[in-house]
Amino acid sequence: MALRNKNQPTSEADNPLSTNEHSPNLKPATAKELLAARAMIDGKIREVMASFPEAKKNSLFRFRFGSVEAIKAMPIAMAFKKLGINGCTVKIALLADRDYYGNDTQPGNDVI
Repeated sequence: MALRNKNQPTSEADNPLSTNEHSPNLKPATAKELLAARAMIDGKIREVMASFPEAKKNSLFRFRFGSVEAIKAMPIAMAFKKLGINGCTVKIALLADRDYYGNDTQPGNDVI
């Protein structure tokens, strides 16, 4: 039981969707949109993985979309397109050059 509780998020800071630990300098509006986009990406990944047979989930996902890490490393707009997510509920313009973690994917672009 102690091991199970150890692996579960105990506070808001431990939940990866509640904080933006990778890019804490985002504006509040951008951070809010990033959290919504992350939830949509995670939901789509779970949905697609659930449709595959248990033993081949990762390999079939990787064959169709690329690795989960690669999806999370690409710009949000590209990840939405690759996964077939309709991004009309998220302001893509705020996240155009940001990845899943909020990092800027355009080198040399330091504008928040």
